[in-house]
Amino acid sequence: MGELQKDEQALARHQFFNAVATSWKNELSADDLHFLRFVLKRCSTPPEIGKKALDIGCGTGILFPFLNELEIVALDYSQEMLNEAKKLHSSNVIEYVCADAQSLPFPDGTFARAIMSGVFPHFDNPEQALREAYRVLGYGGLLTIIHLQDIETINQIHRQTGGAVADDLLPSAEGIQEMVTKAGFTTEFIETKNRFALIGRKV
Repeated sequence: MGELQKDEQALARHQFFNAVATSWKNELSADDLHFLRFVLKRCSTPPEIGKKALDIGCGTGILFPFLNELEIVALDYSQEMLNEAKKLHSSNVIEYVCADAQSLPFPDGTFARAIMSGVFPHFDNPEQALREAYRVLGYGGLLTIIHLQDIETINQIHRQTGGAVADDLLPSAEGIQEMVTKAGFTTEFIETKNRFALIGRKV
């Protein structure tokens, strides 16, 4: 895909998420709740790097209630998604930032946690997004990638949705882990049955 086509696809994707923001559903099943709690409970970081967490691609704020002990910076490249997230009035969110995950507007080592929930296939350049997450984490910090469906199901949904997200496909679990490792993280946990989760630490 040429640079012009990539730019056009990125613009179409941006317009898509702005358009669907007000109708986006944050409904979670009992199994979803259990999975999120199970994964997020496995995440512990050294106290000296603080409690700031970057929710990358926060959408309408689905993760905010699960991160009560953290100071969340909510980041999305869709302003309309951020507007919906703000309506939750979550006391643990300290800032809302409209920016691209592939060029994060934060200094090195700002965060203890970086979380990518349901966003990974929507990056134009996932390797760059991972490098940026690594950069803004402190040493000992954690990256968490979460999807509430398995890879095959997610890819099928995106193909069926079509349009701007038709080609927003997840690679294999092995491919994701390889990218995470290449970005500098050490994988501490991975789950691929029915859902997907990966936890990587900056060491």
